[in-house]
Amino acid sequence: MIETSMGRGSLDLTYREDVRLYYKVANEDSVCYEALFESWEKEYGVKTIVHTSSFLDAFDDDDTLEYEPETTAVISLGGEEADKMAEELCEEAEIRLHVKSTQEQDDMHYADTGRVV
Repeated sequence: MIETSMGRGSLDLTYREDVRLYYKVANEDSVCYEALFESWEKEYGVKTIVHTSSFLDAFDDDDTLEYEPETTAVISLGGEEADKMAEELCEEAEIRLHVKSTQEQDDMHYADTGRVV
């Protein structure tokens, strides 16, 4: 998702004011893609926060985070457990938009082409 090219269907990360990836791992030795974190921040503006606690704890412990609930979205990947923890975070932080990996999403309708994907 981070390295998806700009344009239709991507997150257009370079146009976002602040993007954070809260990456939950079982232990510090199980971190994948660690070598890419620095380039993701430089190229796409994505700050990666690796943690072993709950999403809520990681979010609360991030002293540099400032957000507006109305303009913030949570995308949870990793199955039902990840979705449940992210939902707890959304409720606590009053974030309304939560995209869950376990929930089928609506088709995308592109106004410029009329194409549905």
